[in-house]
Amino acid sequence: MSMSFLSNRKKFSFKQVGLIAIALLILTLLLMTQTSYPAKKNPDPDSAIGTWISQAKDSKMEIYKYGNTYRGKLLAGWGNDLFEKDGTTLKKDTKNKDVRLRNRTLLNMEFITDLVYKNGEYLGGKLYLAKTGRTISCKMKMAEGKLIIKPFIWIPLLGVNKTFSKVDKNSIL
Repeated sequence: MSMSFLSNRKKFSFKQVGLIAIALLILTLLLMTQTSYPAKKNPDPDSAIGTWISQAKDSKMEIYKYGNTYRGKLLAGWGNDLFEKDGTTLKKDTKNKDVRLRNRTLLNMEFITDLVYKNGEYLGGKLYLAKTGRTISCKMKMAEGKLIIKPFIWIPLLGVNKTFSKVDKNSIL
């Protein structure tokens, strides 16, 4: 039997082999971040409903159920970014791409939408960034009584977790 097919093999340079290895590593990492490992299921998916204050104690939001999705609205905070320089006039959503929404105030604005509870996580959410007028993806989960929101662009691996603690709705920021 002839082994001539082996002599026709393409030979890769060291640089090409390195690039292929890096590409395979990146692809593997991307696939791993997209795989949903079974999380500890919340005994009650509605446990996320309520008022939450950020770990930095600079913002407060309310998570509520809307049909079979979860949403969030801003109750206080965002540093001093809710008020104009006079300290009393509420800022408007001036960067919104929808001209009809530019006159709404940032306070009580719905900025998280479309979260669906699945396998212990709230997935498929959208988070509106009023500072830029952009909407990005987000997901959310409960861990040890804390609410963890991960806003991200393209893939969750690129996001940064934001941690919130549950508080009474009337608590002061």
